[in-house]
Amino acid sequence: MRLTLLGTGTPIPDPARRGPSQVIEVGDELVLVDAGAGALHRLIEAGYGVRGAIGRPEKPIRRIAITHLHSDHITGLADLL
Repeated sequence: MRLTLLGTGTPIPDPARRGPSQVIEVGDELVLVDAGAGALHRLIEAGYGVRGAIGRPEKPIRRIAITHLHSDHITGLADLL
């Protein structure tokens, strides 16, 4: 199991942090937990390919879990979909 923190920010803008988002990797499965602002860009920066952006990824994200509906946890969702 591997956990990658993509963003740990808050609703208060901070140029050094992105919105809350993490990837849990278990075997060949990837689960994205939350989709804060910049989640798509952070996925690319962390080395996770995204279909259409860098071709077909070896391990596509098949599940997205949203912990709660605060804006800082969901604003990046539209970019991912």
